[in-house]
Amino acid sequence: MATSGFVAMVTIQQWMEHPIYGNDAPASDSGLLAHYTTLERAASIALTGKLMFGPLRNMNDPRESLRRESIRVGRIADFGDHREKWEASRDRVRVACFTRDSGNAEERLSGRLDQRCFAHQRMWAQYGDSHQGVCLLFHRKAVTERAEKHDRKVHAGDVSYVAGFDPSDLRIHDPEMFEEDWRRYIEKSLFKKNADWESESEFRIVIDDWNEPTCSIDVDDAIAGIVLGVSYPAHMVSVAEEIARKFEIEGNAAQNLL
Repeated sequence: MATSGFVAMVTIQQWMEHPIYGNDAPASDSGLLAHYTTLERAASIALTGKLMFGPLRNMNDPRESLRRESIRVGRIADFGDHREKWEASRDRVRVACFTRDSGNAEERLSGRLDQRCFAHQRMWAQYGDSHQGVCLLFHRKAVTERAEKHDRKVHAGDVSYVAGFDPSDLRIHDPEMFEEDWRRYIEKSLFKKNADWESESEFRIVIDDWNEPTCSIDVDDAIAGIVLGVSYPAHMVSVAEEIARKFEIEGNAAQNLL
């Protein structure tokens, strides 16, 4: 796709030579994070200059979105007010999810463009409107710092992936252990998922104890680029161009390459 305002890159070599997408781009631990979304939501981010954080009930993983069971000595128990306190605490958690680079630097330098955070095909299919949406690229340090400006407890980091399931991650223990359970849940459980999710290469930011109806961060100077899906509708290119102009990233706008 060669349109005004967009970089026309049709070969892997062109991608690899680009300062944002290519060989010299910084690793995602200090550089880029990808956020796959629909065109409509990307336009909303551009219009408001804000990225919304969502509640746990909106997460795709039911181990994060569903209510917990309460246990005591291996059996189901009803802790009444304690359980309600736990669920009320969960309702005050907000999360933003991103994709980081996968693999290692050597693989990326060898032309493994699919290791880059913006080129995960399953993410395009699931979150990028079946390849018709967009992927916004964020400066990792900037977007984390924006979240930390909230006067709340903020936790940010890579999600790790493990085989099997840990039943304790889904259960509430004795009321006397509430604070210990909650710290483990916020600092560890929300950053550990089953290995079946590993292809997401997720980085997430978790904000605890949020009491207002909506949660967002300013991202006007935190966005580094925009990538269009391979099936992005041609008649909507002008909208993507406006998004790129809004964030002053015209030179870092391109279309995904299969």
